Amino acid sequence: MRCAAMDERMGELSGWEKIRLGTQQMEVADIADFMPFGGKKKYRLVISRIRSLNKQADLFTGEAYSYRAIITNDLEMGNGEIVSFYNPRGESEKVFDTKKNAFLNPNLTL
Repeated sequence: MRCAAMDERMGELSGWEKIRLGTQQMEVADIADFMPFGGKKKYRLVISRIRSLNKQADLFTGEAYSYRAIITNDLEMGNGEIVSFYNPRGESEKVFDTKKNAFLNPNLTL
């Protein structure tokens, strides 16, 4: 979920690194000292962005990108490695979400 603190910090990022994940070209950057929701513990926020095909600007950043973020305490792996590592988990979460919704709504077709 997005929050104002994350959007503000994302707007300050520079030095985006271009990577390829499968057939998808994207850019990645990170915020090394992100403390979400007023917490005291620091995390690393790895952000990936993909240029929007319809060129419609993001409401929060004003740029024509789709943004995704991964929050982690891993300070060793590179940004591209983090995105590659967590991407399969995101795909699995989508499958679980679809199955859960199908169970809760028997009229839903998969």
